[in-house]
Amino acid sequence: MSKDIKQKLAISPAAAPLPRYRVVADQIAELIRQGALEPGQKMPPDVELVELLQVSRPTIREAMISLEMMGYVETRFGYGAFVAQRLPAKGLGLIDNCSFSELVEARYWFEADIAAVAALTISKDKLAELRDILERMKEPDLPVQELDTYDFDFHMGIAQSTQNNMFISIMDQLWSVRERFPNWARIRRQILGAKENIVAVQKEHEVILEALEARNPAAAHRAMQIHCKSFGVPFLEEGLEGVNASDKDDIVLTIMNRLHSLEDLKKE
Repeated sequence: MSKDIKQKLAISPAAAPLPRYRVVADQIAELIRQGALEPGQKMPPDVELVELLQVSRPTIREAMISLEMMGYVETRFGYGAFVAQRLPAKGLGLIDNCSFSELVEARYWFEADIAAVAALTISKDKLAELRDILERMKEPDLPVQELDTYDFDFHMGIAQSTQNNMFISIMDQLWSVRERFPNWARIRRQILGAKENIVAVQKEHEVILEALEARNPAAAHRAMQIHCKSFGVPFLEEGLEGVNASDKDDIVLTIMNRLHSLEDLKKE
């Protein structure tokens, strides 16, 4: 690796509470953007990156997963990781840098508004489809992966029922962004590993669907907010990897206070 690249890879403290692997992934992504690592070029081996960046090998691996999900790196079976031939659009940079807290807050507002619109536009056929999905989610001993698929189908079905392509696109982005966090699946498995949590999620979905069936926008909006907050806070707390306990509590409290403040503003 050239001396120029080595100098650019010197990590500075992150301004935002991003996990360590995201800091590493973002810096490597910027090198790719600048042309220091060219399209089609084989990525430096993990051992070399560990030494240069002074981080653990698991951090490097998670950073590489993140880079692949963002479209900067592609893995060729048997050959290793290479810089992607076609880089993601520059306009996606802000989404690429989305933090757990930003994702939780965005879901809280966007999904609630989408649910409110859906209460006015949803068809009988779509209501029946969502009811069927909800019943499938109640099957005993359902694997988390299948539950996750039904969960996506439920939320995306609500967006589709608005018949607004912009809302559908927003919902798709909200769900795809979370896949850029390698530990999202781990946290989700941890949360849904407890039966009482699965029951709580099922009940929240039931309340959302009942509001849609009643064609009550206000009730649908509130039910979705409650769902996104109750399921989002554990992700927010667990997702602040590398942040000390005191700072983590402050970040969670700040986000929650902001949500409550905006809720009060909307009521006025």
